[in-house]
Amino acid sequence: MKTLLLLSLLASSLLQAGQFDHTRVPANAEWYLHLDLEQLRESKFGDVVIREVSKNHQDGIAKIEGLFKLNPLEDLHDVTLFGDGKQDHAAILIKGEMDRAYLEKTIVNADDYRVKAHGDIVIHTWMDDSGTKRQNAAFYGPDLLIFSDKGNLVKLALDTLSKTKPHLAKDENVFEGEFLHAHANIQKIALADDDGSRLVRKAEQVTITLQEDGDRMAAQLLITPVKEKHARHLSKILDGLLSFGMMSDERLDDFDMRTELAAADGEVSMSATLPVGQALAILGELAKK
Repeated sequence: MKTLLLLSLLASSLLQAGQFDHTRVPANAEWYLHLDLEQLRESKFGDVVIREVSKNHQDGIAKIEGLFKLNPLEDLHDVTLFGDGKQDHAAILIKGEMDRAYLEKTIVNADDYRVKAHGDIVIHTWMDDSGTKRQNAAFYGPDLLIFSDKGNLVKLALDTLSKTKPHLAKDENVFEGEFLHAHANIQKIALADDDGSRLVRKAEQVTITLQEDGDRMAAQLLITPVKEKHARHLSKILDGLLSFGMMSDERLDDFDMRTELAAADGEVSMSATLPVGQALAILGELAKK
């Protein structure tokens, strides 16, 4: 079932369709990432990316359509990932136009397929291609699929959606029009013990967002340090890393990168904008590596 895993990676009436919905994420999630595919498709940046993916991965997309009767670039609304902080512990919520009956019929053909009842909901389980890890998936309604190799996280997601367990508090740093939103409680996440992680550990929380603002891509970074006095030092480190990155490649000299960096009230905030065309050029270079 590698194709189902590939699907998982592609990612309220008061909310725009696809926008981050905090009520889908458990209250005890230590990190989460949301990709609004509808907003991405409406952006100039996303339009180019999706056209390139469609052109360069026709066989893979055709295979997904043949197996699951959906086009991941057209039929998915959004993807949300969350974890409990333990290494490799994550669940994925995929929302989109799906043929639930067909997908459930397809899953039945997986290796060592079984079903488990969780209240009134059926959880489908099967062994992955390696035969060493059990996968779990469940539908919540016709258009929301929960997927994880951790059965307890699938159950937690279902309980959160059905409101038998509390959901995440509203995130005040959600921006209108953003197509990527990520947040992490750094102190609660398992990290390797190295110089980089020790520096990251100076932060209590980190939030990252990405959106298109007119003809420019805009990224925001908000860091809450463990100690308020570290805010100014982290601000200087970020400024240095940004300058080093811009100077490390002469091709970036002509790029119109605009940044704002501030350390106030015990928090560090940074915003950076770049013309959409230049952001696409950087993405193209990264894709070649």
